[in-house]
Amino acid sequence: MLAAGNVPSILSAGIGIADVEKILILKLDHLGDFAMMVPNILELRSLFPAAEMTLVCGSWNVQTAECLGIFERVVSCDYYKADEKLGGQPADRKTIQAQQLGSLFADEEFDLAIDFRVPLDSRKLLGLINARVRAGVGTVGEFPFLDIALPSMEASFQETQRVREIAELSWKPPAFEYQSPHSVRDGVAVCNPSGTAHFITGPSTKLAAGRYSGSFNLRLFGKHNCGAVVVECDVAADSGKTLFAKKFSVTEDASQCDFDFDAFVDLFEVEFRVRIAEAPPTPPAFVFLGVKMTFRGATPARRLLPPASIHISEHITLLLALIRSRLCRAVDTVELRRKLTGSDNTETDPK
Repeated sequence: MLAAGNVPSILSAGIGIADVEKILILKLDHLGDFAMMVPNILELRSLFPAAEMTLVCGSWNVQTAECLGIFERVVSCDYYKADEKLGGQPADRKTIQAQQLGSLFADEEFDLAIDFRVPLDSRKLLGLINARVRAGVGTVGEFPFLDIALPSMEASFQETQRVREIAELSWKPPAFEYQSPHSVRDGVAVCNPSGTAHFITGPSTKLAAGRYSGSFNLRLFGKHNCGAVVVECDVAADSGKTLFAKKFSVTEDASQCDFDFDAFVDLFEVEFRVRIAEAPPTPPAFVFLGVKMTFRGATPARRLLPPASIHISEHITLLLALIRSRLCRAVDTVELRRKLTGSDNTETDPK
């Protein structure tokens, strides 16, 4: 997943590394999380050596933060409890802490405000801070006030797992396209193809990597004096790459073409297709009932790999790298605009 953010707002503000004079850092986590962040804080200080840095942390981390000697100011905010194993901070207590935080900084403006907590539940506190640029983990869709947003890698992994846990998949005839005279009524398609081109294609969906099995449900419509008709069913992805293809005979009775295939990577533009493989003397008509499929688990290669999870400290490292990249790019873009438009030329005031 690509990192997102309100890039136009950064560019229009014309703020770059050298323009950052006041920084607010939110780090309201517990002792262990704070300790893991210390190397990132030192890197942040090296990136902005002359900036005034204010840290907001839990009261249990204030002494440690002050001993680091890199913050001009350390502010206590117990939005969480020091140890939440036996229960979290009550909602009314969180509301009070948030209001106090907003009041404390109501008359201040920062060049950069960062929430270094990875879970998303503290991100709304950034919205209380008056800052030219706000940065944190999450998406702009969830938190519109973020100017630099790093999507949560853990959330992406959990979403992929959720998709894979949907064992049964099915697509009814209305989800498909038909390259032949046809009709679709009450969830059943009747097709009258001619020639050997694909007369059923669709639904152009996406599938997570894994092992799949399924079936095409197809039968002849009405009496057909040639007996069975041979068709070819296939599964294609990524603009036509064939994953499975099989010929089978369709009769007047309910017929289904079973298939199995492995997807070693996530697939896009997945289509299930049907065509006549051996044209009979008399053009046939088909009844199509759709496609059913089952997700059977990870492929053998994927089962040997650990989950593609990102550690909390790695999220913070990535967020810091994104901040550096965005602010450097903003300056380069602003300078380029000035050179192209000639806006850096000074004009004398005629008298």
